[in-house]
Amino acid sequence: MHAMNYVPDPRWKLYIETSGACNLSCRFCAYSKKTLGRVVMSSATFRKVVDQATAMGFREFGLTPLTGEPFMDPGFLAKLHLLDENPAVRGYHFYSNFIVPGTEHIASLAALQKLQYMHISLYGHNRESFQLVTRSSPNAYARLVRNLRALDGVAAGTPLASRLRMSWRTTRDFDPAEPPRSELHAAVVGLQRKTGIDVPVTLTYNNWGGAISAADVQGMN
Repeated sequence: MHAMNYVPDPRWKLYIETSGACNLSCRFCAYSKKTLGRVVMSSATFRKVVDQATAMGFREFGLTPLTGEPFMDPGFLAKLHLLDENPAVRGYHFYSNFIVPGTEHIASLAALQKLQYMHISLYGHNRESFQLVTRSSPNAYARLVRNLRALDGVAAGTPLASRLRMSWRTTRDFDPAEPPRSELHAAVVGLQRKTGIDVPVTLTYNNWGGAISAADVQGMN
């Protein structure tokens, strides 16, 4: 008879995917090929999951979808406020491409008390590379620049400034240390000056278990 070993669940952090939908179709991402539902979680279901999780001892939550954008959920900010108001919740975080929210939504982020961090994933460093990587539109690029500028005005002097994280995913010819030559780069540099955050460039990718081929990223450098 073989002895069985069990790894106890520390019940520290639970990840909840509130949105399976995304506003982009990045060439290095499996989102465009996935067959799972591109749906959002209802507020009632989210509340039930949080209540069950906290009853089990979970105190922190990650709200980053595997292949989705959290702000595609129209009720996402309400879900953040629900976590903020739950006395059993210690904190939460999420990743976003930061294109979807309106400027009024961005202003409300500064009021969140239990937000541990918000990570903004930057795809491309100018309009051309943004469209190359994301297969999206000039309008989406313009919204991203607008939102970063709005965040610049909101974050300075608030706790949100210390809760920001950002990273670049772009072509290899980009040097973030050079003077900005695009609106996007200039907006990021402006945020860096006010908040002191580091914005590293990610040059490694995975193939999503073979879902992404060399042909998918051909010509992206």
